[in-house]
Amino acid sequence: NSLAREVLNDHFLKAAFSEEEKTKLIPKTMTETHFGKTCTDSVFLLSEREVREYFPTDEERRAIPTPYAKMKGAALGWGLVHDCTSWWILPQEHPEMTQGEIYAKAVFYSGGIQFHGRNIGHIDFTLRPCIQIQYKND
Repeated sequence: NSLAREVLNDHFLKAAFSEEEKTKLIPKTMTETHFGKTCTDSVFLLSEREVREYFPTDEERRAIPTPYAKMKGAALGWGLVHDCTSWWILPQEHPEMTQGEIYAKAVFYSGGIQFHGRNIGHIDFTLRPCIQIQYKND
């Protein structure tokens, strides 16, 4: 029942991909869900573990929004990272955690990963969609 899931797998999916392109998407079953139901999505957010694996440095995690995202009001950083935006990720979950210990996490302008408390209603964070595709090297 996540708004992010709804946006990514309905509005974004319909706007960003043709019907032919959608056939090449490989749905991902979210397995890092200690709390909540397992789900399968075509477009998803990365978990904290995946972010650290695929983008090991702060520099690699910095996200420069598209012109469309800027037009829609994506908030930008300041100083040396003035062209970057912060983006939501799934928190890293551990079996020993209790329900109250899972808070929203984000990659900030600088590329650092931090908890952002319980308040997820900020307009200065974006979604960074992720997909898996079926690739053939013809």
